[in-house]
Amino acid sequence: MASSPMEFPLSPQEVGALKARLAADARDEGARRELVAWYRRTQHLDQAGRYAIAVDGFATEPELRAYGALLRGLRADDRRMAVLSRLPDDADSLMQARKSLDDVLVPARDDFIDAVAPVIWSIFTLAVLAALVWTFVAALLNGDGAHFWARVLSVVCLGILALACGISSVDCARDRSRVAAVVFGLLAAAAVASALLLLR
Repeated sequence: MASSPMEFPLSPQEVGALKARLAADARDEGARRELVAWYRRTQHLDQAGRYAIAVDGFATEPELRAYGALLRGLRADDRRMAVLSRLPDDADSLMQARKSLDDVLVPARDDFIDAVAPVIWSIFTLAVLAALVWTFVAALLNGDGAHFWARVLSVVCLGILALACGISSVDCARDRSRVAAVVFGLLAAAAVASALLLLR
């Protein structure tokens, strides 16, 4: 039989009793909601998110962000999260909790960047191949202006490379791959600098 709602403020003993109820029955939604209400009143957003995450759509975005930060600080995996949040012992509950966190913590993907990045890299590859073939043929024929056009094609290739590296740097930064983002950023800068030197 469900107990009547507790009145605020809760004593430490009452908070402990609610946690004990959840430990005994992770599906005791009444105890869970009272715990969340208490932590919301006391502005403990991480703890509110910790218990609210088990109920689909119950946790707010700030609570999920605070709880996510807590989990990162503890280096907690999904199993540890399930224990901390007193999740029901089934795969669906864990998947729902993980999705709730990911929807808030993982940056939304930009379809434009996802679509453009491989196209730019493909164009760069084709441009390099075209420049190599043209330079080789021009050298064999000893045509006039071969040096000039080789320079122009090199600048074009470097410009495309800078664009491709810049897009890849943004993409890596979104995925929190900071080292890769910095590497691509430096490559983009080097490509731009090289193109400017060739234009002199």
